[in-house]
Amino acid sequence: MRRRDLSAQIRLNDVAFERNNQMFERVTNALDKNEERLAQLELLVEENKTFIREMTRRNEKVVQELVQRNERFNAEQGQHADLLAVGLRQLEEESGEVRQGLFALMDRLPPPPDWS
Repeated sequence: MRRRDLSAQIRLNDVAFERNNQMFERVTNALDKNEERLAQLELLVEENKTFIREMTRRNEKVVQELVQRNERFNAEQGQHADLLAVGLRQLEEESGEVRQGLFALMDRLPPPPDWS
């Protein structure tokens, strides 16, 4: 190769080398930014995990309270139902006694007059 051709090739190599250095610097900067962003995202994920755990704990507490209220309500309704059933039985008995008393009174009445 001639000296002029060699010099031209060296200049081309220098230009390509510089371009490769610039690209390498850009890639390195992009990787650094990505590492920073990844660290931020990992922090956000941890914060979200903490938030979700706290929300789950609170929701479980609320659900437990609702279940307990429902159990108390059901127990009270059961007691009311039992009282109503007892009251209905008493009314049935009293109603039967009143009917029997009315029939006894009707049996003691004289027969109706004959209007014919």
